[in-house]
Amino acid sequence: MPIRAFAVCLLLTAYTSAQGGDPSTVAQRTNEPKQYSDFQAYATAIRSQIRAHLIILPDVPDTATAVFELTLSDAGTVIELKPATTNRFPSYDQAIQRAIFRAQPFPLLVRATTPSKPVPLKLNFRVKE
Repeated sequence: MPIRAFAVCLLLTAYTSAQGGDPSTVAQRTNEPKQYSDFQAYATAIRSQIRAHLIILPDVPDTATAVFELTLSDAGTVIELKPATTNRFPSYDQAIQRAIFRAQPFPLLVRATTPSKPVPLKLNFRVKE
C-alpha cells in the first residue's frame, strides 16, 4: 500500500473511532441534519448557523440590530420570513435575509406532541455579538 493511501486510511480510522462508529456509517450520519429537543438550544443553533453565513457590509454600524420572525417546515426550510421590527439600517436587514436563505436547511426540532407542525422562531441579531 502506498504511503499516501495508508495515511488516508489511518486518518479515516482515527476520525471514525473518535465519532464512535465504523467508516461506512459516518458518511450517513454527517449528511443527516442534527436534531434538537430543547427549544432554546434549537433557536441558538439556528441563529449560529445564520450568523455563519452573514456578510455584513462596511456601512453598517456596530449598533445595528434586527429582529426577524421565521417559520420553518418540518424539513428545516424557511416557509415564512418577515422582519419583526423595522430598523434604520436596511442593508443589515437584507444581509440577514440573504444569510437565512444561504444557511438552509436548518437542523430539525424533535417534538413529541406535534411532529409535523411548522416551527415559529423570533430571532434577534446584533452586529457586535
